[in-house]
Amino acid sequence: EINAHPYEGSLTVIIKDITKLKIQQLNLKLRNEILGMTFSSKFKLKNVIDHLLRGIEHIYPDMVCSVLTLNSSSSQANLSLPELPAHLVTDFDASILGTDAAEWAKSVSLSSQKTVTLNDTSINPYWAIYKDMALSFGLFAYWSFPITSSKGEVLAIFEVCCRSQKEPTHDEKKAISNIITILRILIEYNLD
Repeated sequence: EINAHPYEGSLTVIIKDITKLKIQQLNLKLRNEILGMTFSSKFKLKNVIDHLLRGIEHIYPDMVCSVLTLNSSSSQANLSLPELPAHLVTDFDASILGTDAAEWAKSVSLSSQKTVTLNDTSINPYWAIYKDMALSFGLFAYWSFPITSSKGEVLAIFEVCCRSQKEPTHDEKKAISNIITILRILIEYNLD
């Protein structure tokens, strides 16, 4: 934001970084869109979550988001991964599911209901067998967040892959916490 003010024959220019304010506004707008979609009978759960994830990826362009649902046998299935083409998701799933990394991330998220953050997938031993595939997609960091029901059961996992090696920032953690709350409500009170 730039403000210019004339003062005694000169010009005073004030430049203020309003990035955080704009991100907050975009998050609020997205949350209101999701709220509107939930009250419309023409949208299914997947449509709403796809819209949410696309919005998050627009606000935070470094992120690629997905939601994995869990069934009664604790096997996982992609509910939403709108950024990657379907054939890449299938290839990625085929190479990940059943690997040490998937089992490790899933077990940590399921058993301890804790967040998993890997700031560099290229050197993490759990990602060794599909490191090349992740890197070919340009994904260098991985975060996994359990989505728990109001009764404390894990309903799904919100996953974020980043296009750079990094830990989530304080502001990203706050935004992700809000996203997880929205996802919990959407999944627990399934729109379908």
